[in-house]
Amino acid sequence: MVSINKVRSYILTISLLIVGLGVVAWFYVSGESSSTIKGLYGGNLQIINFKTLKPEKDAFLMCAPESCLKDADWAITKIYPVSRSKLSQALFSYTDNEATINTFRSDLAMWQFDFTEQVRSEKFPHVITVQFIPLSPAESSLNIYSRSELGSSKTDIHKERIERWLRFLESSLEG
Repeated sequence: MVSINKVRSYILTISLLIVGLGVVAWFYVSGESSSTIKGLYGGNLQIINFKTLKPEKDAFLMCAPESCLKDADWAITKIYPVSRSKLSQALFSYTDNEATINTFRSDLAMWQFDFTEQVRSEKFPHVITVQFIPLSPAESSLNIYSRSELGSSKTDIHKERIERWLRFLESSLEG
């Protein structure tokens, strides 16, 4: 006959294995978006220079007036009646609170930031580069470029992403 202590021991062992596998799965899923790109690129993505950037075919670019290459295909972003610092804080309040968005790189001297955003329906994360542009002490704008470094996607996906980010930014500044 099997003793009650042996049954308890088996149940405890199985429970600990299940919990352990759950923790491993959680770390795998939660770390996938930025680690996929870091792993494939050794932690490096191309640094975007908006003044010389010609967007890829399946990407979307919006720029502040006079801050991107004139013969490239891009749309103009709004001029916001706030300082560059306040504009960046408003956008970071969005990116910092979205579980699907991770900050990949920050260039504080250029006020340029690279983010990854993991879309559930896509295997690889998308990359969004944002640069905040001061126009005066009380006005600013931004350059924003969304693309897929790995895999493929459609321009509409990137356009919708940028429009979503800008909608949040505008509602944050209004509120």
